Amino acid sequence: MRWNLRRDTGGAIRNLAATRVNLILFQPEEAGRPLPRDDRRARHLLDVLRRRVGDSFDAGVVNGPRGKGVIATIDTQAISFTFTAGPALPPLPSLTLVVGLPRPQTARDIL
Repeated sequence: MRWNLRRDTGGAIRNLAATRVNLILFQPEEAGRPLPRDDRRARHLLDVLRRRVGDSFDAGVVNGPRGKGVIATIDTQAISFTFTAGPALPPLPSLTLVVGLPRPQTARDIL
């Protein structure tokens, strides 16, 4: 987990939000099926994250919930895991985009 540290108005350093890194994503139909050993996600779990049987990892479904995966078995062909969805994420805040254009004289100088 990576921490997002910022200075608040009083100058103190605070954690504004914890962001997840190494989130293993699955398609909705893949969430309960074994993951083939030659899949990039399986190699990442075993070689980079060094997860073993019983270890958990951050997982999510594309356009769906996030949660935790727990490795149940590892064999020569596949990795079996269980996926437990976490609480629903709050909706994204609305976004307003403001576009400013330079004066014609300035635009001519830029171009």
